[in-house]
Amino acid sequence: MVKQKTYRRQSLFRLFTLLAIVVMLNMLASVFFTRIDLTADQRFTLSDSTKSLLRKLPDVVYVKVFLAGDMPAGFQRLKNSTRDILDEMKAYAGDKLQYDFTDPFAGKTEDEKNQIVSDFYKKGLDSRNVQTESTDQY
Repeated sequence: MVKQKTYRRQSLFRLFTLLAIVVMLNMLASVFFTRIDLTADQRFTLSDSTKSLLRKLPDVVYVKVFLAGDMPAGFQRLKNSTRDILDEMKAYAGDKLQYDFTDPFAGKTEDEKNQIVSDFYKKGLDSRNVQTESTDQY
């Protein structure tokens, strides 16, 4: 009986010690901000000057990304990578960096789509028709 009480006391002590450590680590993590890039090529590591610039943004910067809608898998990966790097930047800029992914052609007629492409071209954005080959063979 005494052994059982001792074992229970030790188990409770270990549990409360573990909880105390977790709470202290959480408090430390809330005070010290850090991010770790575990990718092999460090693709999400921002330079110190970029971090400094993002922290000191004088006004809100709004980024409109035209990568939405029905796209090939390669463009979906590009969209995800773009979102990841924007999320990394937002971690330093806070609410001063805002972004939106949009499909400029959603719900548009052919004439409207042609006008949008023309407007993009006038603004210096060049468009390309992309054709992908399917690897599915029946």
